[in-house]
Amino acid sequence: MESDEVLVERSRNGDVSAFESLVARYERSAFSVARSVLGNMHLAEECVQEAFVAAWSAMASLKEPSRFGAWLMSISKRKALRVASSEQRHLSDCSYSEAEPEDWAAESARVTELFEMLERLPEDERLLLTMHYFDGHSARDISVIIGRPVGTVTKMMSRAYDKLRKMPWSTSEVKNDS
Repeated sequence: MESDEVLVERSRNGDVSAFESLVARYERSAFSVARSVLGNMHLAEECVQEAFVAAWSAMASLKEPSRFGAWLMSISKRKALRVASSEQRHLSDCSYSEAEPEDWAAESARVTELFEMLERLPEDERLLLTMHYFDGHSARDISVIIGRPVGTVTKMMSRAYDKLRKMPWSTSEVKNDS
């Protein structure tokens, strides 16, 4: 498995397969970020596609190739926030057939809350947790991606998880479930 830095450099040189590897590595995390902002999986998918197109177009401007994941997450979030602000004026036009199932509302609130908690973590810890839990990367894979020893990655993930555990949930529904 190649590091983000290597894949970014190869992508900058026009290697589409290197960029496809970055897409495969981060698409679920980017989707999770967009979904937490929008609460709608279809709009989130569109935002993620736009985020990857923007990343490909702006690849040369990325100053720290090893921070591709964090950079992409910020692009995904900005795209989702723009869509969310434009979608608010169209909410009254939304038909019931376009709406997501009612039981997703509670789950969506939990996911949104979790992402708000993740946002309070330092960027490097937040990225590690999203890569592990949303993209399914092992600590060993993450160590290769970010170029740090496995022990360092597991220690950082452990600290981040401890910080999350100590954060209070704001919704009473979630408090009762935990």
